[in-house]
Amino acid sequence: MSAQPLGAFWAMRSRREQVLLGLLAALLLASALWFGLWQPLARAQLNAADRLATATADRAAIAAMAPRIEAAGARAQQGGGQTVLSQVEAAAAAAGLALTSVEPAGPGRVSARVAAARAPVLLQMLGALEADGLQLVALSASRNEDATVTASFTFAGAGQ
Repeated sequence: MSAQPLGAFWAMRSRREQVLLGLLAALLLASALWFGLWQPLARAQLNAADRLATATADRAAIAAMAPRIEAAGARAQQGGGQTVLSQVEAAAAAAGLALTSVEPAGPGRVSARVAAARAPVLLQMLGALEADGLQLVALSASRNEDATVTASFTFAGAGQ
């Protein structure tokens, strides 16, 4: 629309209509700024704060596991006489995780799958198994829609 027809349209309106159209334009601009700029920025800031809090808590949980992981070499020599399969099942039960599958993956190796677990709980269980002398050979994890993770992992016994 060129300026001339717009000016003619504006000139044909009464003063009252011009005021109402001006108020409508101001309301439209304010709504566009509110819903198009302000709200998305506020939502992004809240999401960033939530992600930071989660990452900080996860980092603290992992840092708390570090001494146990460093002590894994000493405990690997003791063994305890348990099989890798029984150690994985016991650690999952102690962490309150339900293994959807657990099966031998070769001599001294066990593969397992967890369908839904909170990431810090899963990482603590994996760290506890490594602290008990098992070696994490493979790990695959993906995020679920409900803030949990699905994970498949393989552990090998000491010296495997």
